[in-house]
Amino acid sequence: MADETVSGVKELSIIFNNLEDAAKGVLLGNVAMAGAKVIVNHAKKNVKDTFENKSGELSRSIHRELRSATDTKAVAEAGTNLVYGPVQEFGGVIKPKSKKYLAIPVGTYKGSPNIHPDLKFRDASGDTVVMVDGSGNVQYVLKRSVVIPARPYLRPARDENELEIREEMSHMFRTQINKAIK
Repeated sequence: MADETVSGVKELSIIFNNLEDAAKGVLLGNVAMAGAKVIVNHAKKNVKDTFENKSGELSRSIHRELRSATDTKAVAEAGTNLVYGPVQEFGGVIKPKSKKYLAIPVGTYKGSPNIHPDLKFRDASGDTVVMVDGSGNVQYVLKRSVVIPARPYLRPARDENELEIREEMSHMFRTQINKAIK
């Protein structure tokens, strides 16, 4: 049997070492963030398509964050830090914190009704109370509570785009591996 010489062992060893390093937390973190980016993009579109008040605040607040990354696992999250984000997603009942009523602006007045000294209370139908200005124009509707219906924007972004999320994560994984072996 003849002795054979293998050339490039050192180079191959370097590639394998780079590949091992790449397959750890940083790579997995990048892969998880690629999936979260797809969710963020679709959630922002869902917000723009769903909500009447198009101030853009909720959409702008949607972001992704890498929660953890180890050699074997990475967790990325997509969401918002706005207090009303979960209420829009899941629905809820809004009640006043320290007053008897919530004041909902419906006229030209802005801010708290307390800064408008010309406002007067007037009963409307049922248990609804309104505040009118000196000309009798309704400026605020007062409610003991308001029910906000669920208007999901994050869950559909994930549920309806699983294939795209997987494809993006797979693409990022391949890209990271290819970088490591070059």
